[in-house]
Amino acid sequence: LDADVAPRGTVGIPRALNMYENYPFWHAFFTELGFSVVLSDQSNKKTYEAGIESMPSESVCYPAKLSHGHIMNLLEKDPDFIWMPCIRWERQEDETAGNHYNCPIVMSYPQALGLNVDELADPSVEFIDAFFPYDDKKELKRRLYDGLCESAPGCLLNGPDVDEGAGHILNVSFPGVRGEVMRNALEGEGILVSTGSACASHKQKVSATLRAMGLSTEQADGTIRISLGMMNTMEDMDEAAARMLALYRQLKAYRRR
Repeated sequence: LDADVAPRGTVGIPRALNMYENYPFWHAFFTELGFSVVLSDQSNKKTYEAGIESMPSESVCYPAKLSHGHIMNLLEKDPDFIWMPCIRWERQEDETAGNHYNCPIVMSYPQALGLNVDELADPSVEFIDAFFPYDDKKELKRRLYDGLCESAPGCLLNGPDVDEGAGHILNVSFPGVRGEVMRNALEGEGILVSTGSACASHKQKVSATLRAMGLSTEQADGTIRISLGMMNTMEDMDEAAARMLALYRQLKAYRRR
Protein backbone atom coordinates (compact mmCIF):
# COMPACT_ATOMS: atom_id res chain seq x y z
CA LEU A 1 0.00 0.00 0.00
CA ASP A 2 1.53 3.29 -1.08
CA ALA A 3 2.09 5.83 1.71
CA ASP A 4 0.19 8.49 -0.24
CA VAL A 5 -3.03 6.50 -0.14
CA ALA A 6 -2.64 4.66 3.19
CA PRO A 7 -5.39 6.06 5.46
CA ARG A 8 -3.65 5.12 8.71
CA GLY A 9 -0.08 6.18 7.95
CA THR A 10 3.15 4.18 7.87
CA VAL A 11 4.64 1.39 10.00
CA GLY A 12 8.31 0.41 9.95
CA ILE A 13 9.33 -3.24 10.20
CA PRO A 14 13.00 -4.26 10.59
CA ARG A 15 14.26 -7.01 8.32
CA ALA A 16 15.83 -8.78 11.29
CA LEU A 17 15.49 -11.76 13.66
CA ASN A 18 11.99 -13.29 13.79
CA MET A 19 10.49 -10.19 12.16
CA TYR A 20 12.13 -11.39 8.93
CA GLU A 21 10.50 -14.82 9.15
CA ASN A 22 7.10 -13.40 10.11
CA TYR A 23 7.17 -10.49 7.65
CA PRO A 24 4.51 -11.96 5.28
CA PHE A 25 2.04 -12.05 8.16
CA TRP A 26 2.82 -8.56 9.46
CA HIS A 27 2.76 -7.07 5.96
CA ALA A 28 -0.68 -8.56 5.26
CA PHE A 29 -1.92 -7.58 8.73
CA PHE A 30 -0.93 -3.91 8.56
CA THR A 31 -1.87 -3.52 4.90
CA GLU A 32 -5.35 -4.85 5.65
CA LEU A 33 -5.62 -2.29 8.46
CA GLY A 34 -4.74 0.55 6.09
CA PHE A 35 -1.05 1.10 6.85
CA SER A 36 1.77 1.47 4.38
CA VAL A 37 4.53 -0.94 5.43
CA VAL A 38 8.09 0.40 5.37
CA LEU A 39 10.69 -2.39 5.38
CA SER A 40 14.33 -1.85 6.26
CA ASP A 41 16.88 -2.50 3.50
CA GLN A 42 18.61 -5.84 2.94
CA SER A 43 21.50 -6.62 5.29
CA ASN A 44 25.02 -5.74 4.19
CA LYS A 45 28.25 -4.46 5.70
CA LYS A 46 26.84 -0.94 6.02
CA THR A 47 23.90 -2.32 8.03
CA TYR A 48 26.32 -3.75 10.58
CA GLU A 49 28.41 -0.59 10.71
CA ALA A 50 25.36 1.66 11.11
CA GLY A 51 24.43 0.07 14.43
CA ILE A 52 27.81 -0.83 15.87
CA GLU A 53 27.90 2.05 18.37
CA SER A 54 24.76 0.90 20.17
CA MET A 55 25.61 -2.81 20.49
CA PRO A 56 25.68 -3.63 24.22
CA SER A 57 27.64 -6.87 23.94
CA GLU A 58 30.33 -8.22 21.67
CA SER A 59 29.26 -11.78 22.42
CA VAL A 60 25.68 -11.46 21.18
CA CYS A 61 24.92 -13.30 17.93
CA TYR A 62 25.52 -11.65 14.56
CA PRO A 63 21.80 -11.50 13.58
CA ALA A 64 21.10 -9.56 16.79
CA LYS A 65 23.97 -7.18 16.02
CA LEU A 66 22.53 -6.59 12.57
CA SER A 67 19.18 -5.59 14.05
CA HIS A 68 20.77 -2.38 15.39
CA GLY A 69 21.58 -1.34 11.84
CA HIS A 70 18.08 -2.18 10.64
CA ILE A 71 16.59 0.08 13.30
CA MET A 72 18.92 2.90 12.24
CA ASN A 73 17.87 2.34 8.64
CA LEU A 74 14.19 2.60 9.57
CA LEU A 75 14.83 5.78 11.54
CA GLU A 76 16.20 7.29 8.34
CA LYS A 77 13.03 6.24 6.49
CA ASP A 78 10.95 7.96 9.23
CA PRO A 79 7.78 5.82 9.47
CA ASP A 80 5.03 6.88 11.89
CA PHE A 81 6.08 4.08 14.23
CA ILE A 82 8.36 1.05 14.30
CA TRP A 83 6.80 -2.33 15.11
CA MET A 84 9.07 -4.93 16.75
CA PRO A 85 7.21 -6.78 19.51
CA CYS A 86 8.83 -9.25 21.90
CA ILE A 87 7.52 -12.74 21.14
CA ARG A 88 8.14 -15.70 23.43
CA TRP A 89 6.56 -18.41 21.29
CA GLU A 90 6.17 -18.61 17.54
CA ARG A 91 3.10 -20.26 16.07
CA GLN A 92 3.47 -24.03 16.07
CA GLU A 93 3.19 -24.93 12.39
CA ASP A 94 4.27 -28.56 12.86
CA GLU A 95 2.28 -30.52 15.44
CA THR A 96 5.16 -32.97 15.88
CA ALA A 97 7.62 -30.22 16.85
CA GLY A 98 8.73 -30.47 20.47
CA ASN A 99 9.13 -26.74 20.92
CA HIS A 100 8.29 -23.41 19.29
CA TYR A 101 9.95 -21.15 21.85
CA ASN A 102 12.18 -18.32 20.67
CA CYS A 103 15.68 -18.15 22.08
CA PRO A 104 16.11 -15.54 24.85
CA ILE A 105 17.93 -13.16 22.49
CA VAL A 106 15.24 -13.23 19.82
CA MET A 107 12.45 -13.10 22.40
CA SER A 108 13.61 -9.99 24.25
CA TYR A 109 16.03 -8.20 21.93
CA PRO A 110 13.54 -5.49 20.89
CA GLN A 111 13.70 -4.19 24.47
CA ALA A 112 17.50 -4.32 24.37
CA LEU A 113 17.32 -2.15 21.26
CA GLY A 114 14.99 0.26 23.01
CA LEU A 115 17.47 0.63 25.87
CA ASN A 116 20.62 0.97 23.77
CA VAL A 117 19.70 2.84 20.57
CA ASP A 118 19.72 6.43 21.81
CA GLU A 119 17.65 7.68 18.89
CA LEU A 120 14.69 5.58 20.06
CA ALA A 121 14.49 7.69 23.24
CA ASP A 122 13.49 10.72 21.18
CA PRO A 123 9.87 11.62 22.07
CA SER A 124 9.06 11.98 18.39
CA VAL A 125 9.96 8.31 17.74
CA GLU A 126 7.38 5.63 18.54
CA PHE A 127 8.98 2.21 18.97
CA ILE A 128 6.58 -0.58 19.98
CA ASP A 129 8.41 -3.44 21.68
CA ALA A 130 5.83 -4.85 24.12
CA PHE A 131 5.52 -8.59 24.75
CA PHE A 132 2.92 -10.04 22.41
CA PRO A 133 1.26 -13.53 22.41
CA TYR A 134 1.77 -14.17 18.71
CA ASP A 135 1.16 -17.88 19.15
CA ASP A 136 -2.22 -17.76 20.90
CA LYS A 137 -4.53 -14.75 21.00
CA LYS A 138 -6.75 -16.50 23.56
CA GLU A 139 -4.06 -15.83 26.16
CA LEU A 140 -5.01 -12.14 26.02
CA LYS A 141 -8.61 -13.01 26.85
CA ARG A 142 -7.54 -15.28 29.71
CA ARG A 143 -5.22 -12.60 31.16
CA LEU A 144 -7.98 -9.98 31.16
CA TYR A 145 -10.53 -12.37 32.62
CA ASP A 146 -8.20 -13.41 35.44
CA GLY A 147 -7.44 -9.79 36.25
CA LEU A 148 -11.12 -8.88 36.40
CA CYS A 149 -13.15 -11.76 37.72
CA GLU A 150 -10.68 -13.02 40.31
CA SER A 151 -10.55 -9.58 41.93
CA ALA A 152 -14.11 -8.28 41.60
CA PRO A 153 -16.70 -10.11 43.74
CA GLY A 154 -19.77 -10.77 41.66
CA CYS A 155 -18.04 -10.34 38.29
CA LEU A 156 -19.69 -12.81 35.94
CA LEU A 157 -18.42 -14.34 32.70
CA ASN A 158 -21.18 -14.56 30.11
CA GLY A 159 -20.95 -17.42 27.64
CA PRO A 160 -18.73 -20.51 27.51
CA ASP A 161 -15.57 -21.04 29.53
CA VAL A 162 -12.99 -18.33 28.96
CA ASP A 163 -10.74 -20.75 27.03
CA GLU A 164 -13.57 -21.60 24.65
CA GLY A 165 -15.65 -19.49 22.31
CA ALA A 166 -14.35 -16.50 20.35
CA GLY A 167 -10.77 -15.80 21.39
CA HIS A 168 -11.03 -12.06 20.78
CA ILE A 169 -14.21 -11.25 22.73
CA LEU A 170 -14.80 -11.18 26.48
CA ASN A 171 -18.32 -10.52 27.75
CA VAL A 172 -18.63 -9.91 31.50
CA SER A 173 -21.21 -8.47 33.87
CA PHE A 174 -20.58 -6.12 36.78
CA PRO A 175 -23.79 -6.41 38.83
CA GLY A 176 -24.77 -3.19 40.53
CA VAL A 177 -23.40 -0.91 37.81
CA ARG A 178 -25.20 -0.40 34.50
CA GLY A 179 -23.17 -1.38 31.46
CA GLU A 180 -23.83 1.98 29.82
CA VAL A 181 -22.45 3.83 32.85
CA MET A 182 -19.37 1.58 32.96
CA ARG A 183 -18.80 2.04 29.23
CA ASN A 184 -18.91 5.84 29.46
CA ALA A 185 -16.59 5.88 32.49
CA LEU A 186 -14.09 3.61 30.73
CA GLU A 187 -14.14 5.85 27.66
CA GLY A 188 -12.95 8.66 29.91
CA GLU A 189 -10.00 6.43 30.84
CA GLY A 190 -9.15 5.78 27.19
CA ILE A 191 -10.59 2.23 27.19
CA LEU A 192 -13.25 1.61 24.55
CA VAL A 193 -15.79 -1.15 25.14
CA SER A 194 -19.41 -1.72 24.15
CA THR A 195 -22.57 -2.95 25.84
CA GLY A 196 -23.45 -5.30 22.99
CA SER A 197 -22.73 -6.24 19.41
CA ALA A 198 -22.67 -3.59 16.68
CA CYS A 199 -25.94 -4.82 15.18
CA ALA A 200 -27.68 -4.22 18.52
CA SER A 201 -26.03 -0.90 19.38
CA HIS A 202 -29.22 1.08 18.70
CA LYS A 203 -31.29 -0.94 21.14
CA GLN A 204 -31.78 0.39 24.66
CA LYS A 205 -33.44 -2.71 26.13
CA VAL A 206 -31.71 -5.41 28.16
CA SER A 207 -30.35 -8.09 25.82
CA ALA A 208 -32.88 -10.85 25.24
CA THR A 209 -30.00 -13.20 24.46
CA LEU A 210 -28.43 -12.65 27.87
CA ARG A 211 -31.79 -13.08 29.58
CA ALA A 212 -32.31 -16.34 27.68
CA MET A 213 -28.93 -17.52 28.97
CA GLY A 214 -30.27 -17.25 32.48
CA LEU A 215 -28.89 -13.87 33.56
CA SER A 216 -30.99 -11.79 35.90
CA THR A 217 -32.10 -8.34 34.75
CA GLU A 218 -29.43 -6.74 36.96
CA GLN A 219 -26.69 -8.99 35.57
CA ALA A 220 -27.75 -8.40 31.96
CA ASP A 221 -27.99 -4.65 32.53
CA GLY A 222 -24.45 -4.61 33.92
CA THR A 223 -22.84 -6.26 30.91
CA ILE A 224 -19.94 -4.92 28.86
CA ARG A 225 -18.39 -6.46 25.76
CA ILE A 226 -14.63 -6.20 25.31
CA SER A 227 -13.09 -6.82 21.89
CA LEU A 228 -9.38 -7.61 21.61
CA GLY A 229 -7.07 -7.06 18.65
CA MET A 230 -3.72 -8.33 17.42
CA MET A 231 -1.93 -5.24 18.68
CA ASN A 232 -3.13 -5.64 22.26
CA THR A 233 -0.50 -6.86 24.72
CA MET A 234 -0.44 -8.58 28.10
CA GLU A 235 0.48 -5.21 29.61
CA ASP A 236 -2.66 -3.73 28.02
CA MET A 237 -4.73 -6.44 29.70
CA ASP A 238 -3.22 -5.75 33.11
CA GLU A 239 -3.77 -2.00 32.81
CA ALA A 240 -7.32 -2.40 31.50
CA ALA A 241 -8.24 -4.79 34.30
CA ALA A 242 -6.83 -2.47 36.96
CA ARG A 243 -8.74 0.55 35.62
CA MET A 244 -11.96 -1.40 35.23
CA LEU A 245 -11.77 -2.70 38.79
CA ALA A 246 -11.08 0.77 40.20
CA LEU A 247 -14.02 2.25 38.30
CA TYR A 248 -16.32 -0.62 39.25
CA ARG A 249 -15.61 -0.19 42.94
CA GLN A 250 -16.09 3.57 42.68
CA LEU A 251 -19.32 3.39 40.69
CA LYS A 252 -20.78 0.59 42.80
CA ALA A 253 -20.21 2.63 45.95
CA TYR A 254 -22.38 5.44 44.57
CA ARG A 255 -25.15 3.41 42.96
CA ARG A 256 -28.76 4.09 43.83
CA ARG A 257 -30.09 2.10 46.77
